[in-house]
Amino acid sequence: MIFRRSLVRELTATAVALFLVLLAILFTNLVLRLLARAAGGAVAPDGILALLGFNALFYFNILLSVALFLTVLLTLSRWYRDSEMIVWFTSGQSLIACLRPILLFAAPFLVAIVALSLFLSPWAELRKIEFERQLESRDDIAYVTPGLFREFSRANLVVFVESINPVTSTAEAKAPPPRGCRIRIRLVNTTG
Repeated sequence: MIFRRSLVRELTATAVALFLVLLAILFTNLVLRLLARAAGGAVAPDGILALLGFNALFYFNILLSVALFLTVLLTLSRWYRDSEMIVWFTSGQSLIACLRPILLFAAPFLVAIVALSLFLSPWAELRKIEFERQLESRDDIAYVTPGLFREFSRANLVVFVESINPVTSTAEAKAPPPRGCRIRIRLVNTTG
């Protein structure tokens, strides 16, 4: 009983620490990839958080699987290294008796992995694809921000918007330095 509680306590502490480290690595990787896509103009900046959430849900089952595997591996490795398994065996416990607390610890992980793999990950991937399509279908003019250069992919044009007048829905813009001409853009709300 004492050995089982000790094993489950150590498995839990290792699992929490590993999960948080793997989650930090996953989020860092996802944020960097999404920011690179946003900087390249492939993703709208206002869609980064939603895409981050959908991607995190998609990879959550892999994250839980790796965390569970590494938790059991690291805990049992430490128990063998620190001679705790020798104490386990000399107290009359067999190696099979060690599997019961490990399997009881792994059962909620396995249920969560199955649920994520069968339901949540496919749903998140579909929503991510729909959201990306929705972002692509938005007009380029919706991304115009005063004080920033904006590249329009369809027209092969880069403009700098100095200001936007919300009353008249017009923007004061300049073309890039080689041309130096001034143009006026009328902003039209295409969403309704």
